[in-house]
Amino acid sequence: MTTVLDLDPAKCKQFAPLRVSASPAEVADTTDVVFTALPMPPHVKAVFEGEAGLLAGLGPDKVWIDHSTTDYEQTVELNKEVVSKGARMLEAPVTGGLEALKKGQMTVFLAGDRDLGAEMLPMMEDIYCNVLYTGAMGTALIPKVLSNMLTCVHNLAMGEVFMVGKRAGVDMRTMWDCIRASSGNSFVWETGGPMLMQGTYDPSFSIALQCKDNRHVIHYYGQ
Repeated sequence: MTTVLDLDPAKCKQFAPLRVSASPAEVADTTDVVFTALPMPPHVKAVFEGEAGLLAGLGPDKVWIDHSTTDYEQTVELNKEVVSKGARMLEAPVTGGLEALKKGQMTVFLAGDRDLGAEMLPMMEDIYCNVLYTGAMGTALIPKVLSNMLTCVHNLAMGEVFMVGKRAGVDMRTMWDCIRASSGNSFVWETGGPMLMQGTYDPSFSIALQCKDNRHVIHYYGQ
């Protein structure tokens, strides 16, 4: 049985007639494979712990796949608790941006037990365009946050390039086409450029989330 859960019950209505669970523990208890996607490490921990938490519902033959971009050290520790209950876990951050998500074109990084990754691979390939196995638990989150940092750098550079071109009198669409056809092209240029030209300021990724990922990168560098 497929079930869904969100802190905002209204968001679950779009998935009708799927069953809406009352707690993370109930989700884990009533399904074989649990997917979570949460904003920050404290949110992952809050969903995981407690009498109604995810861990309480996990047991033998249960699998938890966490799509959250979170703290890899915390993930390693949570995995130990999952294993102690006889369950299994995969770390699985996704990347590609909101537009890719809408089109079903996301990439997922998988980390954890290789055999479990192979077992889940057919399902993951049905969901995502690209599935990359990175190694032991914790290794998937590191390239994910570094990728987010590079995306941020690309966005800043793109804004500067557009402004220089505009001040020099180059048509913005022409500017975009030229860069797209040159060595300066990038995924960010192709996806973010049109949004700028359309005057779109609706954020698909908040500054708070980017700062969270930057802090993770700084922490990795400090080690």
